[in-house]
Amino acid sequence: MAGVADKLAGVTCTRLAEMSGVHKAHISLVMRGERNPSLSLLRRMAAALEVSTGDLEAYLGERKPSAG
Repeated sequence: MAGVADKLAGVTCTRLAEMSGVHKAHISLVMRGERNPSLSLLRRMAAALEVSTGDLEAYLGERKPSAG
């Protein structure tokens, strides 16, 4: 997952949205852990970042705010 963090370093939500073809508001919600991404979105983001879907999913799972 360090690879995902490295790829995301310096990439804004706007840039990731442009790279993946997804609206920046949706990317922002996913990156803040406020929305769960669909498999399709995970694939698009992973392809844009040139990382595996599994690594991206694990990275996003680690960033989710804890309940309570």
